[in-house]
Amino acid sequence: MTYRDELLEKLFDNMDAGRNEMLSEIRLLSPDEIISKAYEIVMKEDIYILLETENLSVKDLEVLTKNPYPLQSIYDSWMRTDYNHMDILRDNLNEYIYRHRKEKSIVHGER
Repeated sequence: MTYRDELLEKLFDNMDAGRNEMLSEIRLLSPDEIISKAYEIVMKEDIYILLETENLSVKDLEVLTKNPYPLQSIYDSWMRTDYNHMDILRDNLNEYIYRHRKEKSIVHGER
């Protein structure tokens, strides 16, 4: 096993532990409380997938593995940003409408 593989294993062990802890706590909540946690659940799953699919360098992995709760820390960092995913959704909506208007105008001979 390479050093990088060891770091990846440690990272995912830490993330799995944090994920399992979060899910155990959520299972004890009422349905309304679970719904209020939905955003956090989805974002942490997205962070997990991102880390799973990124080709992280050894230096990146060293930073991430120093933290016993990388999912929570990255989520907390995300929540402190002023980034708004609604902007991306709005852009996507506008692109969708534009593309379909354009297709309709081509079919009907409009421009």
